[in-house]
Amino acid sequence: MRKRVMLVGAETTLGQEVLALAAMQGVSLQARSCPSAGWDAAELNSWLDEDRPDVVVNLAHFHQQFQCDVADESGLRSMQVFHERLMEAATARGCWQLMLSSARVFNGEKSTPYSEKDEVAPLDALGRLQHLLENELRRGSDRYLILRLSWVLDNSADGHLARLREQLCAGSSLELAKEWRGNPTPVDDVARVIFAMLRQVDCAAAVQGTYHYGSVEVSSWISLAKSLAQELLASGELAQEPVITPTAFVEQPVAGHQPQNAALTHKRLMHVFGIKPRPWRSQLVHLLAR
Repeated sequence: MRKRVMLVGAETTLGQEVLALAAMQGVSLQARSCPSAGWDAAELNSWLDEDRPDVVVNLAHFHQQFQCDVADESGLRSMQVFHERLMEAATARGCWQLMLSSARVFNGEKSTPYSEKDEVAPLDALGRLQHLLENELRRGSDRYLILRLSWVLDNSADGHLARLREQLCAGSSLELAKEWRGNPTPVDDVARVIFAMLRQVDCAAAVQGTYHYGSVEVSSWISLAKSLAQELLASGELAQEPVITPTAFVEQPVAGHQPQNAALTHKRLMHVFGIKPRPWRSQLVHLLAR
C-alpha cells in the first residue's frame, strides 16, 4: 500500500482484526491505541506530525458505539470532543478519513432495509452524535468515507454476542424481542470491508461518500439466538435447546435507544467498491471459536 495509513483505536476488537488482515497482506499500518488515561484530544497533533499519514482510520470508541446498548452521557461528550478534534486535525493535513457510524442514525420505522438515501432520524443520544459527526466530516472535507454498520458481533466479554450467549446458557427458557431486525455482522467481516475500501483509496479512486454494510441475510434477533444456540449445542456448551418466548420490542431495554429495524442494504458499497457481502451464519462458528 503506497499511502500511509494511521489506525486510531488499534486496541479494539475491530482494530486488531484490521491489523491482522493487513499483516496477512504484507501491509504495515501505523497503529495508535487508547492511552491508559483515555483518549486525549490534545495528543492528536503530535501523533499526526509523527506518523504523517495520508489516511486516518478512526476506530476509537468502537466498543462504546457497537457493543453497548445505552450510552453514558459523560462518555458521549468525551467521544464527541475526541472525534471532532481528530477530524479537524486530519482535515487540516489533507488526510483521507474513514469513520464508522451505524443504523442508529435511523428511527427503525421502515419495513425494509435502509439505504444511504433514506432520511436520518436518530432515536437516542448516540445516534444523534453519530449523525452530528457524519455531517461535520462531510462539511469539513471531500476526502472521507463513512461506513454505517448494523449489528456488529465480536468476542468482547461484555459485547452483544457474549450477553446473548450468557442468556442462552443461563436457563432453559428466555424472552427475546420479536421483530427486532438487523444484519448480524462478524467483526472480521467488517475488517475485510474496511481493508478493501482502503485499497481503493490507495488507488486514488474517487470513492468518497457514505456507505452501508451488513453481512447477509437480514435476521431477527430471535433467529440469531436460535442459530447461536445450535452452535452451542454442537460444541457441548448447551445441554438442551432453550425455549425462546417472543416478547414485544417496546418491552426490551434497548427500545428507544436502538432502531427496531436496523437492517441495511449493501448495494452501493458493492457497486462502487466491488465488495460482496458474506453470509453471517457460516462465519458464526469461527467467531465463537476465538
